[in-house]
Amino acid sequence: MGILTLNRPEAHNAVSDEMREAIGAALEAFAGDVAVRCVLMRGEGKSFCAGRDTRQLGQRREGWAHHDYIAFS
Repeated sequence: MGILTLNRPEAHNAVSDEMREAIGAALEAFAGDVAVRCVLMRGEGKSFCAGRDTRQLGQRREGWAHHDYIAFS
């Protein structure tokens, strides 16, 4: 079993751009491991995940609209 822990308790584990990339990398690593048959996703602190980090709304990589980010996720 793979365990993926969201660890931004000060932000109620809201997903930032960096966190989204880290989650993707972790899931790819689990997918490539034949010993991992399931993944437990959990959150540190009081909240599992507050959703998108709204402090980053409107801040995208060059050429990316918020819609592009959501469609990519």
